[in-house]
Amino acid sequence: MTPLKRIIAYIIDMCVVGVYIGLLAIVGLSIVHLGHHDTVVNSSFERAMAQLGAFFVLTLPVTVWLAAWEYGAQVTPGKRLMGLKVVTYDGRQLTLRQAFLRSVIKVTPPWELAHAAVWRLVTIHGTGPDIVTYLFLSCSYFIILLNVVLLFLPTSRLLHDRLARTIVR
Repeated sequence: MTPLKRIIAYIIDMCVVGVYIGLLAIVGLSIVHLGHHDTVVNSSFERAMAQLGAFFVLTLPVTVWLAAWEYGAQVTPGKRLMGLKVVTYDGRQLTLRQAFLRSVIKVTPPWELAHAAVWRLVTIHGTGPDIVTYLFLSCSYFIILLNVVLLFLPTSRLLHDRLARTIVR
């Protein structure tokens, strides 16, 4: 398994996710355009509710989608096209727990930290980014950078592979 195959597989999967995000954007903009929703987020509570809503309509469905593919077929669409397969250390099919854990670790921390930073950026008026925003972004970027480094090590096992005890072949 070459890192390039894994990168291309990830890009393919994120293109599929991008279609879903596009559909969410169309629905969201339609609701706003029809005047059924106030788009101003002023308070910390409203920001937290918006973050929670984004988690339930974006992060959670993507996490479940990836886990379902890797549990059932042992591949995502991108991995299938690139001839890759996700297995346990001893070459068996992932358990449901492993598939879900792998997807949760892969998606949730970097996405939710980045989403939290974006919500802070769009709701802090006139003061610019604060230290918490920078902290959220730094943590998200650190996870991504760590995975890039791990990808180019001899085993090419990323953080979620290691913690879920899986291998991509």
